[in-house]
Amino acid sequence: MKKIIVFALVLAVFIIPPLQTQFFSPPKIAEIQAVYPFPVFLLAVFAFSLYRFYSLKELQEKIKRAPIVFCISFSTICFGTLCLFSAAFEFLSFFLKIESNQKILPPQNAIQWINFAVGTPCAAFSEEFVYRLFLPEQISQIIGRKKKIFRILAEVVPLALFSAGHFYLGFFGVANAVAGGIALRLCIIKSRSLFSNVVVHALYNFCSFALLWILN
Repeated sequence: MKKIIVFALVLAVFIIPPLQTQFFSPPKIAEIQAVYPFPVFLLAVFAFSLYRFYSLKELQEKIKRAPIVFCISFSTICFGTLCLFSAAFEFLSFFLKIESNQKILPPQNAIQWINFAVGTPCAAFSEEFVYRLFLPEQISQIIGRKKKIFRILAEVVPLALFSAGHFYLGFFGVANAVAGGIALRLCIIKSRSLFSNVVVHALYNFCSFALLWILN
């Protein structure tokens, strides 16, 4: 019963609001500032609280780190894979002349830059905990692991939800989220380190934003 309650709470807090925004009340502004709203920081605190205090034995086993050498190796491979996917989809987008639904503008002052610098790893932590660790393991435990179809569903559902949250980036943004989500999930399985994933995810986002703003 406890698992179901926590699972429902995570869905209500982390999953449903962004999907509702994406599909039922999409923003009409073509250009948005790279500034994180306050709820992003609250969600990061909530995600860390679940990670730190939620006493689920199987989940705790999953976050026991592999040796540091393996963490660095898998994280480096994952980061390179994310960059490769991003470059490939960016090339296809340019070649086919398909643009994103929105343009993300850089911060305009010191406060906004601080917000961006802190908010990016906070958002990365929330996403990595929810989509790469919590949801796959929780779904797997709720529906069972005996049948292969159930194990596949436990991986596919979180990936689909994560990718849907990037709908505002257009077709190739969603495709990139699918590819990146797979790479990050494999990384956490191999490295058994949530924080390695957070570092990779945040660093990738920083580099993506920087390259986007430099080229534009």
